[in-house]
Amino acid sequence: MSINFTAKNVKLTDSLREAIESKLAGLEKISGPMISAEVMLQEEKNECRVEISLKTAHRAYHVEGRHGSIKQALTDAMEKLKTQARKDKEKDVTHDKKKTPVKAVFQEDAAAGGEREAGQAAIVISASRSRKPLTVEEAVFFLQECDENAYMFENAETHRWSVVFRNGQGGVSLIEADK
Repeated sequence: MSINFTAKNVKLTDSLREAIESKLAGLEKISGPMISAEVMLQEEKNECRVEISLKTAHRAYHVEGRHGSIKQALTDAMEKLKTQARKDKEKDVTHDKKKTPVKAVFQEDAAAGGEREAGQAAIVISASRSRKPLTVEEAVFFLQECDENAYMFENAETHRWSVVFRNGQGGVSLIEADK
């Protein structure tokens, strides 16, 4: 991880630099692997300010701490950073708990006597595709005529395989494969 320091009207001592590096290293347990950090220390009149911008593998953070002393401003900024990282980690854990493992049972297996358990999705092999190239408008027409949620076709204009599907907002979306 690279840490860039900027100091304005503040003497950046080795002990202060080491304190910042150790606090950021301790934060890595919460936030995950860090990529880079920018630390700005500034003193103006009777107030010290510390800004920390941090990039991790999954998120980016920016916090600011203000106080009469630079060490207290640093402590305030680090506490804000820890709070944000903890909240993000809790969100990630909550999302992971909501994801239930899905074991697919194909329609043919179910017809042959294979029962679906709770949490299993039935994969239905669909024949909703065109054997000849179509325009996007034609594909949308065929999608609206069939009972499926998606329709696969070769785009007559780009000559790429594409899929039109009913999206969550009630409209139709298009996915086109790279050639």
